[in-house]
Amino acid sequence: MISRVVLADLPCTVGGYCVTNADGEKICVLNSRHSRERNLETFMHELRHRTDFGKNLDVNELERIRHE
Repeated sequence: MISRVVLADLPCTVGGYCVTNADGEKICVLNSRHSRERNLETFMHELRHRTDFGKNLDVNELERIRHE
């Protein structure tokens, strides 16, 4: 499960992403340039990826699978 959400100054084309730090904490990074509503949509999208942590798949492959 995602344990922390942070805002970061990302390129406008990037909504957000999730990472796991060295301690195993799962962090969701959202774009500080986007609206609250857009960040909520991105967060919900990232939540759907929660079962993807630890899989050895390319991020583009994961997105393709999630959008089928």
